[in-house]
Amino acid sequence: MRATKFFWLLPLIASVCLSQVRIGDWQYYTSVLHIKDLIYFNNKIYCATSGGLISLDPESQMFKRLNEMFEIHSYDLSSVEADKQGILWIGTDYPEAIIYIISTAENKVIQVFDELTWGKNLSSIQGFAFTKDSAFAIYQENVDWGLLFFKYNRIQKQWEYREFYKNFPIDVYRINRVKILGNRIFLCTNNGLLYSTLSTITNLLDRNSWKIVEYSQGTQVNDIIVHNGHYILNMGNYVYQTSDFTNFQHLFHTKYPILSLKDNSNLIFALEARRIFIYSYPDNRIEWFGYNDFTDLTIDSSGNVWAGSTAGITLLNQDKEIVNLLPNTPVTNIYTSLFVDENGNLVAASSKGVSFFENNRIYNIVFKLNKKEIKNRYNYPEEFNNSFLADTIPVKFGSLGIINTVLKRGNYFYSDLSHAGILGINKGGILKFDVKNLESYQVFDTTNGYVAGSEGKGGSRDYVVLGRMKMDSKGNIWFCNKYAQNDSTFGVITPEDKFIHFSIGDSRGYLSYHPNDIAFDSTGRVWIAMMTSTSEASPSYGGIAVLDYNKTLFDKSDDKWYWINEGHGLASNNVFSIAFDKNGELWILTSKGIQRATISSRFPEKIFSSLDSPVLTAIAFDGQCRIKIDAMNNKWITTSSAGVKLYTYDGIWYNNVEGFTNSNSGLLSDRVLDIAFYEPEGFVYFATSKGICVLKSEFGFYGNKYRKLKIFPSPYKIPSDSHVVIDGLLQNSTVKIFTIDGLFVRKLSNLDGTVIGTQAYWDGKNYKGEYVTTGVYIIFAYTPEGKHTVAKIAVINK
Repeated sequence: MRATKFFWLLPLIASVCLSQVRIGDWQYYTSVLHIKDLIYFNNKIYCATSGGLISLDPESQMFKRLNEMFEIHSYDLSSVEADKQGILWIGTDYPEAIIYIISTAENKVIQVFDELTWGKNLSSIQGFAFTKDSAFAIYQENVDWGLLFFKYNRIQKQWEYREFYKNFPIDVYRINRVKILGNRIFLCTNNGLLYSTLSTITNLLDRNSWKIVEYSQGTQVNDIIVHNGHYILNMGNYVYQTSDFTNFQHLFHTKYPILSLKDNSNLIFALEARRIFIYSYPDNRIEWFGYNDFTDLTIDSSGNVWAGSTAGITLLNQDKEIVNLLPNTPVTNIYTSLFVDENGNLVAASSKGVSFFENNRIYNIVFKLNKKEIKNRYNYPEEFNNSFLADTIPVKFGSLGIINTVLKRGNYFYSDLSHAGILGINKGGILKFDVKNLESYQVFDTTNGYVAGSEGKGGSRDYVVLGRMKMDSKGNIWFCNKYAQNDSTFGVITPEDKFIHFSIGDSRGYLSYHPNDIAFDSTGRVWIAMMTSTSEASPSYGGIAVLDYNKTLFDKSDDKWYWINEGHGLASNNVFSIAFDKNGELWILTSKGIQRATISSRFPEKIFSSLDSPVLTAIAFDGQCRIKIDAMNNKWITTSSAGVKLYTYDGIWYNNVEGFTNSNSGLLSDRVLDIAFYEPEGFVYFATSKGICVLKSEFGFYGNKYRKLKIFPSPYKIPSDSHVVIDGLLQNSTVKIFTIDGLFVRKLSNLDGTVIGTQAYWDGKNYKGEYVTTGVYIIFAYTPEGKHTVAKIAVINK
């Protein structure tokens, strides 16, 4: 397991000051709405979520994030349970199985088990069961399932991994739960109930040590409990009682399979996918409550029921009242478009909604079928920051639904709604909204021909498929209208919201039904990347179409169109993304790799004056991959399975071409969907399939004049295990440190690694390697061009 320093950038815990982050640190925005497992432990509700470990205080109903406190480096968690010593066990979800053992008394991880422990790459951990000195964990290894066995070493006072158990008398397609009841261990599987006696633990490698409950074979068993001396278990959506696993009494059944069973006094609580059921003895009465996408339940010491779901926690109290509790969190982990405004605030868009991250608070515009609820909660005061802060627009995306782009023009945001339906409006289109006055939102749909549906091209007249949007230097927003039934597959929205469309016929046939990305060269020409398709209804030869509209958008008579293809040197006509860098060079991402091209001064007589051979040819790029270029002219290339590749401004493939991956960096996933930058602080935002990752990079750029330096910690106490950070330098700075009366103390530079990008690091020692004395010291920073600035720092020698 890699050691990555990280911060969790959400207001459920004491927030980290973004300005006090060291280069190389990673931070995360993850959604904790999806509760996968939960327990009541030490007067709190602990939840394993798709965005990390959280706790809920039942009394105050306040949520708290725990990954940073406990230093848990995994975020997509699947299971949580407490052992007999009062220690929490946390299991991670696909694709990497890790077990964290946590002391809540010490607020730290005390043991970690992972691939190095069991010698193979397991996919996930899906549950735990304990005796006083034994522990069992459900593991998944791709399509195979089994148990991990641990033993407690009382001398060393720690757990030790011992063995795999994976041989069973039936085919096990999934282990849903492991339970220890009395002297028996039970496996609830999708093919029936297995059990063995604990006295034969050493023989559990033998498949014959396990017995199958014949009556359950072939059914989905999710849970089993003991109630009043009887076993209570589910088989699919039926709940049975038995004492000997031979005779079964049907108690009740539900519409969907039972997920979890609990008991309290004379009550049995059963959770299915949509409702909470209460079955009471001895009158055989059943009641049901709530309606949610439930996952698991637990009961606190007062008898209150807490049910996890994909949308937070539902409380069923003793008065049988339902309370839904949602933490302040992003609406999803999977965002497909990112945007950073001029103040460094992040906006992230997905088919679930649009999230705004601003001043340690999160606001969401949620997309939900047939529901509109707008109270302009973006404007709510800080006291609402602990709860889910959202307004709802009635949008429903299809299975292919996506937002390719979110951008801002003036006070308004624009985003494409592709494969989507909107209540009372024709399907799909371009959403325009003011986040401070959401009620005024507008959708440019097929009404009045703003965008075109796809009837006859593989869809229907109101089924809109859009590609990416880009805004040019004049404030025009250009967009791709794939599969357009009227052949107008490309368009532009002027600053006055006037729509102009360009058809395949307008382009002399150079446009196609599959435009995907857009770029602008220094002369104002518009370049359009197109994907190939062999569809009879909507064919495409791909390549790059170029429009020179001669700065007369409303006059097509002087438009000139060009088409660039493999005949001009493209590695493939299947072009996914294009971007011009700060030197005017064109970067082209195709299905056969990345190319760099220099546009000829004789264009269009000659297209390229130079065109590199493709690189990164072994990577399986697709239509969601992008090229993004930052202010320092670094080229960031997203992939769907290999992280992010980076070609730096000085011509180096970062990290020997590997770039940033889940295994060598703080990326939560190798599937990266978009990248955005806040250059003044060097922040790089990665939208991954597991959440948004933020890197404090070495590529900060805020101009050519020094701003006020930020120095932390201040005062700086030495000796110290960490360096003081001098942040906000211009690139290529050198720093000299002097005493208050002008005596030279130390020089810091990139030559010895004490300056990296926009930060310098001082260990409190002078040029002789001795710690300096207590006092105030002068920081003098300067560049080779003669720019300079001065700051002060107080040092305390302990």
